[in-house]
Amino acid sequence: MCRFMSWVGCFVALVSLEAVALGNTGYWAGVEKAFPRTARGHAVGICRHNSYVDSGTSSSASLSSTQSRIQAAIDANADLIELDVKEQGGQVYVDHDDDGGSTGALLADVLDYGPLRADDSVLFIEVKETSSHASIASKLMAILNARRDAYARAGRPVVIRSFHSWRENLLEVQSLFGLYPSISPYVRLHVLFSGNQTSDMAAYHGLIRDAATSGWHGVEFPYTDANILSKVAYAKAWGLGVTLWTIPASFGEVYLSNLREEVDTFVVEYDVAKARAVVSEANQLLYLNVWNQSATGSSVSYHRTGAATYPVPVNVSGAPSTMTDGAGEDRYGTSLLFTASSSQSMPFYDADTAAGQGYLLSAYVNFDDLMLSCPGGASSCTQAIVNKSEGGAFALELYRSSSGARELRFGVYVNGAYRYASRSLSGLNDTNGYLITGAYDGNGSVWLWVDNSTSGTSQAGPYTAGVVNTNVPVTLGADPQASGGSRFFLSGKVQKVQLLRWTDHP
Repeated sequence: MCRFMSWVGCFVALVSLEAVALGNTGYWAGVEKAFPRTARGHAVGICRHNSYVDSGTSSSASLSSTQSRIQAAIDANADLIELDVKEQGGQVYVDHDDDGGSTGALLADVLDYGPLRADDSVLFIEVKETSSHASIASKLMAILNARRDAYARAGRPVVIRSFHSWRENLLEVQSLFGLYPSISPYVRLHVLFSGNQTSDMAAYHGLIRDAATSGWHGVEFPYTDANILSKVAYAKAWGLGVTLWTIPASFGEVYLSNLREEVDTFVVEYDVAKARAVVSEANQLLYLNVWNQSATGSSVSYHRTGAATYPVPVNVSGAPSTMTDGAGEDRYGTSLLFTASSSQSMPFYDADTAAGQGYLLSAYVNFDDLMLSCPGGASSCTQAIVNKSEGGAFALELYRSSSGARELRFGVYVNGAYRYASRSLSGLNDTNGYLITGAYDGNGSVWLWVDNSTSGTSQAGPYTAGVVNTNVPVTLGADPQASGGSRFFLSGKVQKVQLLRWTDHP
C-alpha cells in the first residue's frame, strides 16, 4: 500500500485506514466492505465478471443496461465490480475489446451512477487498450481523481488490471502516481496471465517475480492453469495478492471451494450471492497446506473445522519426510515426501460427514510412481492418496487392475459399495503438480476433476444416499485399517489436502 509514498504520507494513509471499521484480513486488510471469510478467517473477495453491457447501438443505451447490471451486482452484495475499459476518439469507454467501437458506455458516466458511488464495493478496472497506453492511463487517473470522494479513497481502493501482453497500461498508470497523491495510495495494480502463459515454470515464476519487483500489487491466473499451487505460493511468497478468473456458473461451487483458502479474489460468472456463501460455508473438516511451514521440524500443523491448529508428525519413522523446492518447480516451498517402500503415512482424525451428505476432497500432488508395474509382480495394486475407507467413507487413489489398466480414481461408499469416478493415468506425468478433486454431495453423481477440469474423467451415478461413515482416521499417503494399521502406501509429494462436508449447491 505504501511502496509509492513517502514515510510521512504512508503513516497518514495508514492512520486513515485505521479509522475504518477493519474486518478483513490479508490482502484486503483495510478495505471497509466486509468480504466473506473462510473457516480459517481468510478474507476472499467475489468479483462480478463483466459488470457492464455494450448494447452495440449507442453509448446511452449501453449506460442504461450497464447500470442495471451494476445494480444487480450491488444487490447480490458483490465485493468487487469488474469494468473493462479502452480508449476511442479521446474518450474512455467501458467495453470488452479494443476493436474501434464507440457504443459502450463512457466510464465517467458509469462511475457517476449514484448507487455505485454510494456502495462500498471495490472497482476492478481492466484496461483493454492495445496501443494508446499513455493516453488512456492519463485519462483514467484524471477520471478517478475527479471522483476521489467515492473511489480510490481510504477503505475503497481501485484495482487497475491489464494482461501481461498489454502491461504497458500498468506501467503508464504507475508513472502517474506522483501526479495524483490523493488517490495513488489507493490504486492497486494487477497483471493478468493468459491460460498456461508458459509451460516453463522457471520462466513463469520469473513473470510473477517481475510483477513484484515492478511494484505491482497482484497477479491473476486462470482457474484451470497447470501447477496452480506453485504459482499461487510463489506469488504469496513475494507478497502479492492472487486472483483466479473466471469461475463458471457450472460447478462454480467446486472451483471456489478448492482454492478459497489460497487466493484473495475470485472473478465469477457463478452467482455472486451463492459464491459468497460458498466461501464462508462452515463445512470444513480438514485443511492442510505446508508450503510455508518449516521443513526442518518434527511436525507440521493442520486445521479441523476452524482456525485452531493441530500438530501431525513428520521426519520420524513411519511419517513422511519434508522437502523444499525453490523457484521453477511444480511446487514452491515445503512439501511432504511419501515413499511407499518405507510405509509412510499421515493419519489425522476421524472426520465424518453429516447424515445424508457426502464429501469434497482435494489434494495437490506430484506423483513419483504412476503404476507402470506392481510391487513384487502382483497382478493388481493400489496407492492411496487420501483415504478414509474400510467399508465406508471415501478413497482417492491410484489403481492398477489385473488387466494392466492404470487409473486415478475417487470413490465413496454408497448403497453398499464403493462408487468410483476415474481417469486414466496415461495423460498424467511425474513432473507436474496436480490439483485433484473428488466430490459427491449425497444426491447425484460421483465426480473427479484434475486441475479443475473433468476432461478425460468418467463419472459414476447418480445416487441418492449419504456416504456411510467409518471409524478410521482420514489418512494421507495410505489406506487406514480398522486394526489401526495402514496399507496401499503412496510414492509421491503432497503439499495440500482439504476435506469438506458436501451437499447439493443448487
